[in-house]
Amino acid sequence: MQQLKQLPIETQDLVQISYFKMKIYSIISVIFILIASFLATSTQAQQLMCGERTSFLSGLKKNFNEVLTEQGLGSNGVLIGITVSPQKKWTLLMVPKHNPYSYCVVVSGSHWKQDPSASTGLLDGGDSLMSIGFDDELNWTLIIVNYKTKEVYPVFDGYAWDRIKDINIQEQSL
Repeated sequence: MQQLKQLPIETQDLVQISYFKMKIYSIISVIFILIASFLATSTQAQQLMCGERTSFLSGLKKNFNEVLTEQGLGSNGVLIGITVSPQKKWTLLMVPKHNPYSYCVVVSGSHWKQDPSASTGLLDGGDSLMSIGFDDELNWTLIIVNYKTKEVYPVFDGYAWDRIKDINIQEQSL
């Protein structure tokens, strides 16, 4: 950081923007790698943090107070799900094609929010936002937005989005 402060302000800004772009590309790369691994052999997918679906959801409930709140089918046939806690901590899960009775963790974060046609949350680290927007036909798109650069990265899309639990009802009853 000392070396960065010695550079002109314009160069410092470019270096910081490049750093944030690299961070976003890394997150997107991890998500794509995980998606690809669901389509790969079971030996490769076993390297992910995965577990039998029912016990995995029970563990998220017991350890993090997270419950399955939303889910949808990806355009490639992979099921994704979002678990959310009352504190708005969340986890994005995927079901591997080769093992439909398990879940694998893709990414997690905080500040999960449900709006009428989108759900959003901060990725761990806080520099980026993940958003899942859906239309009246329940088609959906998952994007990541970098807060610093305001760049939008489409990651994944699908259909049959289902909001299993409305977390806003919980808030109103408190």
